[in-house]
Amino acid sequence: MKTFEYPLEELKTLLSESYESVVQRERSAFERFSEGESSIVLFGTDELSKATLAGLRKVGIEPLGFIDDYPKRCATTIDGLSVFSPQEAVRYFGHQPIYLVTKWEHGANRGFLSIKSELRKFGCAKIVPFPMLYWKYPNLFFPLLFWDLPHKLIDESALILKAFELWEDEYSKQAFVAQLRWRLWLDYECLPQKEGTAYFPVHLFCAIPNEVFVDCGAYDGDTLRTFKEMNESFKKYIAFEPDRYNYSRLQKVIEEFNDERIHAFPFAVADEGKAVPFVSLGSPKSNINPFAKEQVKAITLDQIFEDEVCTFIKMDVEGSELSALQGASDIIKRDLPILSVCVYHRDDHLWKVPLYISSLTDQYTFYLGVHENEGYEWVCYAIPKSRRR
Repeated sequence: MKTFEYPLEELKTLLSESYESVVQRERSAFERFSEGESSIVLFGTDELSKATLAGLRKVGIEPLGFIDDYPKRCATTIDGLSVFSPQEAVRYFGHQPIYLVTKWEHGANRGFLSIKSELRKFGCAKIVPFPMLYWKYPNLFFPLLFWDLPHKLIDESALILKAFELWEDEYSKQAFVAQLRWRLWLDYECLPQKEGTAYFPVHLFCAIPNEVFVDCGAYDGDTLRTFKEMNESFKKYIAFEPDRYNYSRLQKVIEEFNDERIHAFPFAVADEGKAVPFVSLGSPKSNINPFAKEQVKAITLDQIFEDEVCTFIKMDVEGSELSALQGASDIIKRDLPILSVCVYHRDDHLWKVPLYISSLTDQYTFYLGVHENEGYEWVCYAIPKSRRR
């Protein structure tokens, strides 16, 4: 991570750019970088790459082909376009096209800078990260997790500066500023590397023997396995997973453990108890979606824990984190549980999640965890002062 000698001053400088200047950069960055070249090769073959192809076709642009560095995918076709290895693509298409990097995957070990370095060795000059294209066509591509138009950060300047003051340690402040610089300028070199296991920052909090752990967005039991390895003396583990496919896999893990302290429910968590539209994908991306046809039951944690103490809450609920926190406001104020809350599913959660928690009580200290590369698995840790190391 590129560190800043004075992170607050760096942040103020970033946010002091004029609204007009940021909007102009959004609109012109792709053309300015491509220098008039219109031929595009897509580096990547995942869902993001396919969505990019579909968007480009809507505006009358037909890319030359796909690049993938997995040998089994090369010499195939996707949506009518051939897939090449990096070497084959450069040999076939030459150095002049725009090589648009659309390889952006959860858990990927290979990011934009690595791909850019490889293509540079082959002589390619125009290597562009996908957000730069998305800035040009925002109505086709945004919002996408935390990605949106940079000028919206300028709109939120006051809240962003307020949230900066909440971070307890230097690492969190540096990472917070780096994330915002990346979104504004696509400065990949400033990003921190991933560290530690998500949700359980044991260097920040003191473990207790009778933990009551609440897993919101339990997926297939991956967090349950990690938690059980870390704290065998827990009192209760309660999981909520509304995706019917994920819930089935979660149940198999629970049966494997055969532990009466572990409980699971096929519910979503929200700000009120009701039926909500939900997309079950059988993956970590399943989410509450207003356009979904499926309905699932949603509960509030305040309802569930009205008569029981809760000591630790993890939330990874694909963009519904603020709603879930609002439905837990009473127990947060009453019990002061440790909170591990994902802040990368929405463009404003990086600052609005800690600000909301701090509005409930002044008994928390805040830390920012970075557990995947290029923006994934950023977690806000709110640690009650009574449990901080």
